[in-house]
Amino acid sequence: MVRFLPSTNHRPQLQLHRAPAMNGSHRHGHGLEAVTREVGDLRELEHAGESEWTPWLALAGLVLFLATVFLLVLGTVEAVSHLLN
Repeated sequence: MVRFLPSTNHRPQLQLHRAPAMNGSHRHGHGLEAVTREVGDLRELEHAGESEWTPWLALAGLVLFLATVFLLVLGTVEAVSHLLN
């Protein structure tokens, strides 16, 4: 985790926090098997979320967002133009 700390020269300082060290009982035994299972589970989750429509949905969301911003800017310009005339 990264946390910004205040400093006297008004520049933020980074302080990195590390996970607490594991005690000896967790280092031996089934650790490697658990990690291997977890990696396999993550890969399954990654592949389950894939879809051929994902890029198209992302593109449609971007187009809708940009159209909304464009219409807001256009509306603001028209309103200011109307008020000045």
